[in-house]
Amino acid sequence: MRRSEPYSVRDLALPIGLQQGKKSTPNLALAANFGLNQPRGSMLTSNFSRHQCPTSVLPHLSICAVDTLSIFREVFKRPTMSDTRTITDAEWEVQKKIIERLYQNQTLGEVMSLMEQDHGFIAKKAQYTRKFKQWNFSKNSTSDKWKFVARELEKRKRDGKESETYINGKLIPNKKIKKEISRYLLPSYYSTLGTVDILQAPSPQPPTGVEVCTPRGGEWEPRFVDYLHIPCINSSIPQFTLPEEQWNFHEIETTAQTGFAFDFSGDAPARCLSPSVEVADENQSPLTSHTSNEEARSIFASIIGDPYLSNDEDATYAVTSRLDGFLPERQDGELVRNVKKIFDLSSMVDASLQLLRYTVFLSSNDLLFSSQIDKLLKWMIKTDQSFLIERLIKIKTPSVEIFLSHLLLSATRLQEIDMVLAVLAHGIDVNTPIGRVQKSTALYEATRKRDVHLVRLLLNAGANPNASITFSQMESPLQASVRSDNNHELIQILLDAGGNANVAPIDSWTPHTLLTSAISNGDAALVRILLESKAEVNMMTKYSITALQAAASVNDVEIVQILVDAGADVDAPFGNRYETARVVAAKNGKFKHQVSPIQFAAYNDNIEIVQILLDLEANVDGYIQYPRDESLDDVDEENDYFDVACLKTPLQLAVSNKNIILVRLLLLSGADPNAQNYGDTPLQIAARNDDIALVRLLLRNGAHVNTAARKNGGRTALQAAAYTGNGGVVQILLHEGANVNALPAYRHGRTAMQAAAQGGHTEILRTLRELGGDVNAKASPRGGRTCLQVAAENSDTEMIRLLLKFRAEVNAPAASEMGRTALQAAIQGYDSASVDILLKSGADINAPPSLLEGMSALYGAVCNNDLTLARQLLETADPNGATSQHPPLVKAAQRGNSALVRSLIEAGTDANALGQKKGNSQFALQAAVEGGNIEIIRILLEAQADANASTHDVPSKPLVLAIGENRRDMVRLLLANGANVNPTPSVKSPATTALGHALARFVVNEDIVEDLIAAGADVNRQSSDYGLPLSTAASKNRRLTQRLLDAGANVNGQWPGRPTALQQACNGLNIDTIQLLLDTGADINAPASADMGRTALQAAVQRGHVPIINLLLQHGADCNALAAESYGGTALQFAAMEGRISIVLLLLRAGAEINAAPSTRGGRTALEGAAEHGRLDVVSLLLKNDADEDGIDARCQRAAKLAAANGHLVISRILKQYKRKESGQKD
Repeated sequence: MRRSEPYSVRDLALPIGLQQGKKSTPNLALAANFGLNQPRGSMLTSNFSRHQCPTSVLPHLSICAVDTLSIFREVFKRPTMSDTRTITDAEWEVQKKIIERLYQNQTLGEVMSLMEQDHGFIAKKAQYTRKFKQWNFSKNSTSDKWKFVARELEKRKRDGKESETYINGKLIPNKKIKKEISRYLLPSYYSTLGTVDILQAPSPQPPTGVEVCTPRGGEWEPRFVDYLHIPCINSSIPQFTLPEEQWNFHEIETTAQTGFAFDFSGDAPARCLSPSVEVADENQSPLTSHTSNEEARSIFASIIGDPYLSNDEDATYAVTSRLDGFLPERQDGELVRNVKKIFDLSSMVDASLQLLRYTVFLSSNDLLFSSQIDKLLKWMIKTDQSFLIERLIKIKTPSVEIFLSHLLLSATRLQEIDMVLAVLAHGIDVNTPIGRVQKSTALYEATRKRDVHLVRLLLNAGANPNASITFSQMESPLQASVRSDNNHELIQILLDAGGNANVAPIDSWTPHTLLTSAISNGDAALVRILLESKAEVNMMTKYSITALQAAASVNDVEIVQILVDAGADVDAPFGNRYETARVVAAKNGKFKHQVSPIQFAAYNDNIEIVQILLDLEANVDGYIQYPRDESLDDVDEENDYFDVACLKTPLQLAVSNKNIILVRLLLLSGADPNAQNYGDTPLQIAARNDDIALVRLLLRNGAHVNTAARKNGGRTALQAAAYTGNGGVVQILLHEGANVNALPAYRHGRTAMQAAAQGGHTEILRTLRELGGDVNAKASPRGGRTCLQVAAENSDTEMIRLLLKFRAEVNAPAASEMGRTALQAAIQGYDSASVDILLKSGADINAPPSLLEGMSALYGAVCNNDLTLARQLLETADPNGATSQHPPLVKAAQRGNSALVRSLIEAGTDANALGQKKGNSQFALQAAVEGGNIEIIRILLEAQADANASTHDVPSKPLVLAIGENRRDMVRLLLANGANVNPTPSVKSPATTALGHALARFVVNEDIVEDLIAAGADVNRQSSDYGLPLSTAASKNRRLTQRLLDAGANVNGQWPGRPTALQQACNGLNIDTIQLLLDTGADINAPASADMGRTALQAAVQRGHVPIINLLLQHGADCNALAAESYGGTALQFAAMEGRISIVLLLLRAGAEINAAPSTRGGRTALEGAAEHGRLDVVSLLLKNDADEDGIDARCQRAAKLAAANGHLVISRILKQYKRKESGQKD
């Protein structure tokens, strides 16, 4: 926290553990524990210097026995609360409600004593008396209470409202009310209650503790629910069976002048957040803020997650609708009234109190994001309102403890060290994981900020440098610091504090050990620090490679030398010690684990690192896997990525890099010139690279000239040289005995002749032919080409003529997969000259295509939108000829070419032809509808295309596709041509209906819906994708729902596994639709479907819309309906999980069972759900109202485990203590 004025006694008493008014030795040991004795100098001293402390006073701090209070008075020159002075009106207003409540049951002297003792508020009797007169305070008599009750009951009766009466939070039976009214009210007063004047007059201020309000709707009597003890109600009387100081929840009040935007405390006293007398210091005033009230509202808007709130009714509604369900009301309209008050702020203290109280409630129920608390803390510090937080810190309650844990994280993130000190002095567990979604710890945040001083402070307070949160923050503070920081001082501090230098990564998002993290950052000095801290130099995990592998992979000579000097294994991953990690990594596709350091070095072309490793007798061929992983043959070598490329031997990698010096070094060191772990052999690589010197060197050292081509796209040395066109290399290989007709690779292979033709090298082609090369060698099975086919594919007319001269077969069959005949290849290449040559040479127009991804000649012309060629081919081509893809007609429809479609139809093409392309087969009419071309649709329908045709790959019928395109004209055209609005369902499931599809659109076209109903669509026909039409309509709007009901839809229709219309409507917010369904006779208690189903009430509760919940309860919804078998919940369980405490209260009053059985799979009881999600207030409410003592210990234990597993440690502790307390009572 940053302040312009000096610190008070209160300020410094918090960080160093002193209590105001006591004589004691300054707790310098505690100060040291918080990092105050570190090299940067004493925090206490630095605080003094920052706030103008006279240096002459500092020596007092080393005196063993001093009057601490006197020292601080001398240092700060500020009066304490015991000094008589004027108390500002703002301070009185902050305490007003507390004083008023106390005064109703205490004498003035007792009030003064309690205010001084509990709130640190000191004023003289005369000051109190003047204020009481100004406020018109008076004690409520018993007669006054019952007069008020009688008047309110009579008034509400005249208004037709039912009522119930609470006094001090207890529901008063009607019998007792009548007795007390007759006892205390004179007949004369009673007779006036019926007069118009009295009943029309404004209601008087209710006496303290008295409440007359509306009961739950319906004809039943609501169950009494004890809720005044929960934090957001602020009762001063602890209701739980735990020690009082633990369950005296936060009690935050505000001034009577402005109230509090979310003041649910009624008349309960506030024991904190009253500003100290220092507020009136001449340098600071709560009434002269640094920011405007508009900024306060903006902060508040950020906290509740709404845009900036304006001061109007819309803003009020936005806030109340968002909060309705989370906060309970004690009187009708209380939430609205309190929300309105925030728009009438008159002081910054009031704004701070309101924002702070609301933040405490939300954060203690895990309903705030860390960024929202950050924003509030920034604003309070900016406006000098942080003293309110300091007052809050003194309160020992679970709500405050949870809030302070959040505050500690925010203060650390904002680097507000004084606030961190203040929170730590409260005894907050510094290792508590905090965060609504992404959890973190204070030390983790401090390391991210690189704040050495904060790190020291937190470590000395017990922070764990090795703590990680397995379900959120996947790395420890030490790991995070090493990964992203070069602050060696910070890292050394963490290591000295017990940081584990050998902590292993726990997931693939942070796949580094500390050593490999430092290496990836190129930080040699940090590597030395970690090694000195006993980091294991040869550690390998399923996520991380060894340090030496990592250093070689990043090409860092210095770190490589450091590691080998420290004993790094130069042959990792050889050996059994690495087997487990290596095998697991390989299964997960992590190939780096199978690459040795020398392979990484060769890939990086680093001769120096290779030499270092060879000097240490590293295996010159690297790590070669046995047996070979044949799946690597499927990888395209030219497009492989780093991990896979490094799997090659060092010699393969050196040849790839064309580094003849490194090649010589490896060969001299004994490298096998034919070793092949993955990819081409060194000789094949050299030939592919057109490197004649390396070809000669390798052949001299024993390289095999006829090693077969690898399976996927491989080439023998001669095939590679023939493609590159280097005649010299071809001659050398032929001289060494290269096989001119060696078989091509299985996938995309080429013989030497085919490779020469593909490269366009006519002279090499001639040479190979003269040596016996086969010009008509068969194409490889997958993606292969004959010499003529590859020339046609390249549109190389010169090569085509040469090959035809060499008697190349013009109609050689296409490869069985992804092949092309010469004519098909020429057409695909848009080359009319090649097409003409081939046609003149007798190319077969109707030659069958490949079975996989093949294409006929006619299909190729249609793909090119070549109407002229298509018409030429149609003169002799079979328009319904075989094709492995779509029929030409389907392709023409996809292209939207109506002229092609008409030409094909006129040539006799079957309008209902279906191609063979797997995964995307469809009819032409379906393609036309998808393309939105109504002219083509008309052509096809005229040609007798089936208006109801569909395929397995495209199961949607044309009518459904037209609805998806939102084209009413197409819908009407299809309906007029026989489209079936009610298709026959399949055996396993009903078909997707047109009506169901129309209703399911994000924006429903109601005209299309009308057309479908008019065409006879069955409104009770279920759809495989969308369920019953009425259920879908109910999720949209009332108008559609009414239209389907008018058309005869069954209001209680239900398809197995789908919600009813009412259940679906309750998932939304349209209360009018729900009312319509109820009025039509919808079954309000229809059971939930077994798998993730919800009853109407359960759905409404999960959505959190209170008016809908009230409506359902008023119509008899069963709040104890069974949860769905799988991932369901009762209404109470859902409300508890969501932290919607007012809905929990509503359901409890309606008789909801607290211990109802959860779903058998993925279910939670209400208590377990609240604890697991961090809902402190709900946990409190449920425990207080759980009347079933049997099994309470086990229930609390299960809930405590769930809370702890999700980082809600305070709730977990409370549940365990509650269990022990109850056990003690039983004993």
